[in-house]
Amino acid sequence: MKTKSSHLTPITVIFICLILDFLGLGLILPVLNNIFKDPSADLFRHETTQQYRNAMYLISYSLFFLATFFGAPVIGALCDKYGRRKLIIFTASSTAVSTTIVLAGICFNALLLVFLGRLIAGLFSGMLIVLQSSIADISHPSQKAKNFGIIGIAFGIGFSIGPILGSLLSDSKINDSFGYYLPYTLATIINIINVVFIFFFFKETLSSNKQIQINYFKGLTNVQNAFKNITLRTIFVIIFILATGFSLYLQNFQSLLIDIYQLNKLQIGIALLYVGLWIALAQGFILRILLKYLKPWQILKFSIPMMGISFILLLLTKSTLSFFCVVPLLCISQGCTFPNTLSIISNNTADDTQGEALSINQSVQSLASSMPLLLAYLAAHYQSFTLLFGAACAFIAYIIYIYNLNVYKSNN
Repeated sequence: MKTKSSHLTPITVIFICLILDFLGLGLILPVLNNIFKDPSADLFRHETTQQYRNAMYLISYSLFFLATFFGAPVIGALCDKYGRRKLIIFTASSTAVSTTIVLAGICFNALLLVFLGRLIAGLFSGMLIVLQSSIADISHPSQKAKNFGIIGIAFGIGFSIGPILGSLLSDSKINDSFGYYLPYTLATIINIINVVFIFFFFKETLSSNKQIQINYFKGLTNVQNAFKNITLRTIFVIIFILATGFSLYLQNFQSLLIDIYQLNKLQIGIALLYVGLWIALAQGFILRILLKYLKPWQILKFSIPMMGISFILLLLTKSTLSFFCVVPLLCISQGCTFPNTLSIISNNTADDTQGEALSINQSVQSLASSMPLLLAYLAAHYQSFTLLFGAACAFIAYIIYIYNLNVYKSNN
């Protein structure tokens, strides 16, 4: 199928796809937690406890990452076999279907539909992987870093507009016609627009398809391979521990904002924007400065324990002002830690196995992000558990890192 000719360059088309995808995601980000916690949402009976609501929210969030663990590696392989365009249309359409199902769950107060929508969203959430592959297809080696940077720019645009807009449109106090259904409605419309845009403007970037056998349990295979690789085994363990602690905090973030600081919908949107800006600043500016003077293994010596200290400080904060003062430390430590663990993986991997190593890393992080499913009860019933667990994960990871420091120095 020939796409419509246009004056848009391939990288511009990819950039627009990314903005629309991140904007749709940003719209629903501040809404999902409130759907579970707010008694007026009628997703549960009014007498349902907040602990149960929090647990169900964490389960819905973790279902997404558990499904991603199985789905993303398969989507990545399928786009090599059948081409980028078909898989981008498929994943974008699946995103539209998932938001439609969650929207139906909100309108009909059906928890199972919300869970189903989250599961589909995670299972077919490989659009970013396919678009990354497309960027690699069309980029000269000297331009890859620059072109991959559009992902961060698109993320910044989507998450600057989306959370604030989603918070406003879901607040019935601003307008009687507003409600939780509205951000999901708008996100669905944006996702459909993205599908149409891709159909007419996205051109195939893969020059030749690969004849490969699809392994539908590639995620499990990747985790198994992570422990077989003697050189990278400990760094994958460190990534898993850190990602588990940070994911529990991220998934319980809005609940903590409501329970500890009593923030309203608009304030939560502002807090999400604030966190997103600090993460972007950490990775786009602070990390680059540090890398001029320090190597990745040196940065991790202070960024990992800083993450643990940040969680402890957040545990001690009781005011909104103190939260806004401390959270940049966590964002900087996170923004300086995960890119450098990725650098260590890449630097300790042969050129012809880079893709496999990065695929393993993605599976390890996806599995870690689904672990809060097992911790939902504790996180829901004990307010301090999330922060204590995050701190413990950071300090345990730091001990493992220091013990194996000589391994990481060699090629980094």
